[in-house]
Amino acid sequence: MLAMREWRDRRGNLLACVLERRAGGINGPYRGDPARIEFSGAAEHVRCFQPGDGLELREIAARPSPQALPVPREGVFAGEARAVRTTYGRSARVVATRDPGVLEELAGFASILHVRTSRRREFGCGLIWHGPLPVIVEARFPRSLAPAGAVLPPPHRASLEAAARAEGLVACGLCRDARGTALLALHPATAAIVLLRPGPDGPLLEHGAAAAALAGLGTDQSRWIGYAERFEGLTILGAFRQDAGDHAVMLSRDPDGHVLRHVVDADGIELERTTVGGRSTARSGERPPRTTPRVRR
Repeated sequence: MLAMREWRDRRGNLLACVLERRAGGINGPYRGDPARIEFSGAAEHVRCFQPGDGLELREIAARPSPQALPVPREGVFAGEARAVRTTYGRSARVVATRDPGVLEELAGFASILHVRTSRRREFGCGLIWHGPLPVIVEARFPRSLAPAGAVLPPPHRASLEAAARAEGLVACGLCRDARGTALLALHPATAAIVLLRPGPDGPLLEHGAAAAALAGLGTDQSRWIGYAERFEGLTILGAFRQDAGDHAVMLSRDPDGHVLRHVVDADGIELERTTVGGRSTARSGERPPRTTPRVRR
């Protein structure tokens, strides 16, 4: 039996998930190698466990499975599209699919899908095969994986975040530009954007890099900027590619002086809005009307 427990926030975003293989029932003894998998978010951190000598579990090194799909898909659900229609209804369809990354595969996912329902709700999900049965987990899976070297190792990211705190900066997530991956940070008093990169002798701080990154945005993302400036009175401080996928992280200042962090996908849909250093004011994924882009440089 495959037992699954999820923890989600108020918007339904996956915070953490635990998958357990048990024999005889949901509280039966652990079975399998691994017998328990824990991961956070869209498989951002993965831990694996095996049964010990007694009832306790012992942690083991996470490793990719040599057989992500234990049984052939043919004749069971006829692939991912059949599983999606079974879960979300006949009108649901798969709009994008890709193979899992290393961490996603460690968490047990065989495929990563993006699904659109009849109500135009679009979301990412991972497909896990438990024998002949598909299990679909919704989470913020990027449509495409980051290129090699675009994601910072955890020790480097921790070092950059510590350097940002020491400089009195607010970390706003990783971003990507022509020079590679950097930590995007903001000076709360002046709203100045700073990039921090790993260097041979410690973190390196770069100022004045925000304007150059605007040129790398997609057409629909530029239209979103024009909409935000024209109809909401926002001043775009900077915009950067995210560390994975085709989303962009944008920083803006509203008429009251608050600094906001936005996540906008390639279609110009605002997925998330957060007050930097404050509470979340997340949007519901609305698409702005088509307007003439007016990018502030």
